[in-house]
Amino acid sequence: MRHPLLFFVIFCFFFSTANNFSQEATPRPTPKTQRQTEIVKSSEGREFYLCFMVNFNEDQGSNSKPLEIMIFITSEFDAKVQIDFPKEKIKETVNVKAGQIISYPLNRFAQSTLFEIEDVGQAIHITSDVPISVYGLNRRQQTTDNYLAFPIEVLGTEYMVLSYYSFDSKN
Repeated sequence: MRHPLLFFVIFCFFFSTANNFSQEATPRPTPKTQRQTEIVKSSEGREFYLCFMVNFNEDQGSNSKPLEIMIFITSEFDAKVQIDFPKEKIKETVNVKAGQIISYPLNRFAQSTLFEIEDVGQAIHITSDVPISVYGLNRRQQTTDNYLAFPIEVLGTEYMVLSYYSFDSKN
């Protein structure tokens, strides 16, 4: 054989083509089939309830920034989002463009100030016509708390709260 390099290139081409045909013949589950057998839990959803725990109350000196409470909402799709906060008589619809993040400021009364007592009306209810993701932010000078909100369909019944101080019943 006069052109061993040409023979090698042709051999590699036929080998890779034959290998591709054999892989395509192997049945693979489609995403739709997989979803039928799996329960998919996600942080995206259409209905959320949010609350904000009290933030550290440092001395409010002349250089201190005031408490800032924000909700951030984003979606892969254009979304019509309803924000309902009964305690502050807020019932507002906001539009979120696909791929954008909107910020929605709340006043200081959005943080819960009661300990171990039900704070009626303190929850912020968010609904949407398409799946969205929701984040909460609670910030003061030198302290920031934030979280990813979970839609109601993935919520459980028991939670652990991580905090700076221990609220042990023995103390």
